Amino acid sequence: MRRVNRRLEKLVMCSSEPSEFEKHTTMTVQKDGRVTIACNKGLWSVDAPNKNEATKEAVHYFLQYWSDGEYADNPQEAALIQLTAIAQRYDMGY
Repeated sequence: MRRVNRRLEKLVMCSSEPSEFEKHTTMTVQKDGRVTIACNKGLWSVDAPNKNEATKEAVHYFLQYWSDGEYADNPQEAALIQLTAIAQRYDMGY
């Protein structure tokens, strides 16, 4: 389970480089404080009253599309992402 958590951290957590989540999304903050986070490919977007709620919802959608291979640059990469997601679901240690 630790490997899964580390991989998720690389996908969605901040570090010295932008995460995959940050690379593939755009955040907009309205004057009233509402936050919209949208996929740069136009696959999904969320709108919430604050950054925490918007991020929580956006990460959910991002991970779903990521595990389906929607962010892969080529079909082989998409297949590898899908296989890794399946292995992670069943805690196979990949």
